[in-house]
Amino acid sequence: MGFKKFFVLSVMVAASVVCGQSGTTGPLTWSIEDGTLTISGEGAMPNYDWNGTSPWHQYRNSFTIAIIEDGVTTIGDWAFSEYAALTSVTIGNSVTTIGRSAFLRTGLTEITIPNSVTTIGGSAFSILTLTVINVDSENLAFSSDDGVLFNKEKTTLIVYPRGKQGTSYTIPNSVTTIGNSAFDGTRLTSVIIPNSVTAIGDYAFMSVRLTSVTIPNSVITIGAYAFYVTDLTEITIPNSVTIIGDEAFSYCRNLTAINVSSESPAFSSEDGVLFNKEKTTLMQYPQGKQGTSYTIPNSVITIGEGAFGGTRLTSVTIGSSVTTIGDRAFSRAGLTSVTNYANIPQTITSGVFDGMPLSDITLYVPHQSVELYRTADVWRDFGNIVGVDDETSIRNNRQTRDNRHGILLKNAIVSDLAKISVVTPEQAMVNLAILDNLGNVVFSADGVGAGFARPENRTNGDLGGQTPPLQNAIVWNLTNQSGRFVANGAYLIIVEATGISGRRFTYSSRIGVNR
Repeated sequence: MGFKKFFVLSVMVAASVVCGQSGTTGPLTWSIEDGTLTISGEGAMPNYDWNGTSPWHQYRNSFTIAIIEDGVTTIGDWAFSEYAALTSVTIGNSVTTIGRSAFLRTGLTEITIPNSVTTIGGSAFSILTLTVINVDSENLAFSSDDGVLFNKEKTTLIVYPRGKQGTSYTIPNSVTTIGNSAFDGTRLTSVIIPNSVTAIGDYAFMSVRLTSVTIPNSVITIGAYAFYVTDLTEITIPNSVTIIGDEAFSYCRNLTAINVSSESPAFSSEDGVLFNKEKTTLMQYPQGKQGTSYTIPNSVITIGEGAFGGTRLTSVTIGSSVTTIGDRAFSRAGLTSVTNYANIPQTITSGVFDGMPLSDITLYVPHQSVELYRTADVWRDFGNIVGVDDETSIRNNRQTRDNRHGILLKNAIVSDLAKISVVTPEQAMVNLAILDNLGNVVFSADGVGAGFARPENRTNGDLGGQTPPLQNAIVWNLTNQSGRFVANGAYLIIVEATGISGRRFTYSSRIGVNR
């Protein structure tokens, strides 16, 4: 171990030597004179860290011009990052690579990319003052149109300069991909996306003051954080979109509704809230949506990352069907109470309620689960944990009364035998599977008859006092398919039923085992 430390230290010393305002870095030499940094030599500039490890970093306020002479082949990652005093750079025609964040937050207003450059790293030109990116006409990899950086064929829009004048922009019809962070932090309020575009990259419009945008029916992919912290009030997802990245519409303070084409094969919307098609994942609750309370639909199994981040909700109800809650799901929301009907507390990280004063928030949970929540990570940090009636039977009985359907459990937490009934709106045959938290099937039952709610037996939405028949219940003796008892914990019940009319029904619920 001691030898390894000595070896690394010796390499670092050899890689960068500083004498006054000059020195070496890798195979290159550098010097500062009369406000100009000159880097010369043959070969690649090393990559540096975000926290300023270049040898000229300590002198960053003593030069305003940087000249990278012919012979230098790369500009390293973070080479000039955060150099606000740097207002001019000349890049030699031997440079092939400009590293990640190389000129991030410098004072440059204009830059010219020589014909030798073939690779540009992410955020290399994320510069608030930059108005124009020029590209040598003989460059084979990149091009520029009105100061905007594209690939050579103009099929990918790479960077729209942050400091470019104007508040509206029409993307050329040649573009098929809007690159990662392409418009990040620009002053635009309106962008027209042509129907040639198929992909909108990660962070593409992050922190842009967009008030409206139309996503054409050619777009297939919307990247993570693509419209994060914009001023959109409403947005419609066309049926062409099959992929939406995490938190694509998070922290849009004016966004009141996310609409989805009814023909979308991948996504759906209910009351302006974004879900996957099956409504098993709640992806985004709009930050600007009116109302202070919300009950998550019973179909939801997963609450996505950042789904409720920054919302004005003061109370939220999480159903027993929810097994997964993504990071930052309720970050900086206005919650004063949370009701969680899960009998076994979901395993979550502290980031789920990031920025929330949990000690000031009341958590309502099933009576029999209070002690579990008081010892569970993160949940135990709530200031007041109160027991309420278990939701599983209440919700499923209510569904039956409303001529809806679902899974009916005699007990939500079992110690010996689990009795599970399925209620459907017509006669049906049921296939049932019970999965552990790794997704392994521990029990299955196929071809079982379901109880069903006859509309003619209802009175004012009730079943005339009838309870769905538990005598047809599927019985699980808490053993796995090898005949061994399963471990204590939460298990997911999934049911697929086929009615006599050919209609198919899918349900899910959770059950706790405590032997």
